[in-house]
Amino acid sequence: MKAKANSTLKKKVVYDPAPAPDVVLYGAYFAVVGTIGLGLAYGSSTLNDFVSSGFSFNSLKESIDNFHWNRGVTHGSTLTFLAAVHIVYIILLQLVQAYSNQRKTIPGWVPATRKAHNVFLAGLSAFMLVALVVGGIMDNRFSSFYRFGCQREVENQNGLTVWAMYIFYLSKMLEFIDTFFLIISKKKVILLHKVHHLTTMSLVWHSLNSNLPSEIICGGLNCFVHTLMYAYYAFPEGNRWLRQYMTSTQILQFVFCLIALCGAFISRAQGSPCQGTVGAEIHGIIMYGVYLAMFAAFFVSNYCKKKSKKGNKKEGDQPQPVSEARKSKAPAV
Repeated sequence: MKAKANSTLKKKVVYDPAPAPDVVLYGAYFAVVGTIGLGLAYGSSTLNDFVSSGFSFNSLKESIDNFHWNRGVTHGSTLTFLAAVHIVYIILLQLVQAYSNQRKTIPGWVPATRKAHNVFLAGLSAFMLVALVVGGIMDNRFSSFYRFGCQREVENQNGLTVWAMYIFYLSKMLEFIDTFFLIISKKKVILLHKVHHLTTMSLVWHSLNSNLPSEIICGGLNCFVHTLMYAYYAFPEGNRWLRQYMTSTQILQFVFCLIALCGAFISRAQGSPCQGTVGAEIHGIIMYGVYLAMFAAFFVSNYCKKKSKKGNKKEGDQPQPVSEARKSKAPAV
């Protein structure tokens, strides 16, 4: 029975030989991501101004400073685009799942490509966090809680914060790749991961479309968490102890976002509405409430109960098989 339990606990992971050196695979990943990025930016005023100015960074800075989210004008801002992205994501999930099911091994290109992906998203998250903070300072958003989470200054508002949130919105498509790597690596995709990845991009879209003023606290905290999380996924060796602290940070992120959104909703109910719409506030409160409940349940299941089981094991209990869901890594946010 003990041998059977241990075989259930751990399955041997078999990788095919790598088809090329890691540096080539890194280059291939960044080439694909760069091509997608240029495709999304093609025809945008920011890219056009940058190119027409002879690749002048002063022109790029000026274009970002004057950036505004305009639904139907800004690339990727329409509801049709948002729906199409999710439809393509769901179709690709089925195709990747079918590809993984017909294989007994994991493709040799996965480890290097996955590391490149995690390194890139860690760096991108850090960049977006800095942009949000710098934009907030330029817009005097940290002068009071009222300016920070309720009403922005209308005059002399810089476009950096909105531009950073726009990049944050587009980056959610890159995070879909997390799911593809889980499937092709033959790891179970838990419900928390599915719900979060299927709903986050629409939440950011609604926030941008309704001009919610909670972008720095919600987007900024998410970027902070993602910087740590993707850095861990890129270099997990010897750092497994960090998992529960990452999940704790994610839970705190949802708590702070809920406080900000509930505060805005209460202020609206009292006759002093913050910027944004009541629909976007309710959408955020519902989704962050769901995320908080699911992540808290994940934390209890994976860290609190496991500690309790370890204590029972020391007293002589037989080890019990652990489900694939509980063997999964800390969930990507």
